[in-house]
This record gives sequence, structure tokens and C-alpha cells, in this order.
Amino acid sequence: MIFVAVDGLTIGLPLITSGNLGCTIYFRNTGADAANDVVCSPKNTNKIVGGMTQAAAVFHASGALGKDLINTKASSKKGDWVLFRAVSLTEWYIVGGQGIWASES
Repeated sequence: MIFVAVDGLTIGLPLITSGNLGCTIYFRNTGADAANDVVCSPKNTNKIVGGMTQAAAVFHASGALGKDLINTKASSKKGDWVLFRAVSLTEWYIVGGQGIWASES
């Protein structure tokens, strides 16, 4: 579990290897509403895939190598979260989440 209450902090996801395949990592925004972003950053050889329902719409990560997943600052709420699982040697899969998240372009 990783709790983030600091603005401007990028947290790197570990490189997926055969030794950590299947592991899960949980991020929670513990800062005040609209006070900080949460940036989850995979290694350049890994990507974030999958999606979650947010505000009556479904969000899907870009699935591009090395692109971040961001809990956007302006719409962030204390308690927003995302759970990742290493499902292959290149993919962190979004198992679930809450809040408004965006893929780095």
C-alpha cells in the first residue's frame, strides 16, 4: 500500500520480472480534496492496461509503454485509489479504482 498526500510526487511502479509477476500494488490519495495529484509511473518497458468506471463513464488506460496513470489534481478527492496487478512481463493491469484518473498522452 502506498499512501500519497504530497503534490508533485511521481511514484514509480517496479519493473515486472518473473519474480514479482502476479503482485499487486495499491495507491491511495490521502491528501485534501483538489490539493494533490497521484502519478503512478511504469518503467519504459512496462505499460498500464485495463480500466475502471468513473463518473458514470468507463475509463481505459492508454496501454502505451512507459505512460503514467494520473489522479488529476483539480478533481482529486481524499480517498481516491487504484489497484494494479502485474499480469505479464510488460503489463500492469488496473484491477479497480475510484476517482478521476487519466493516461499520460
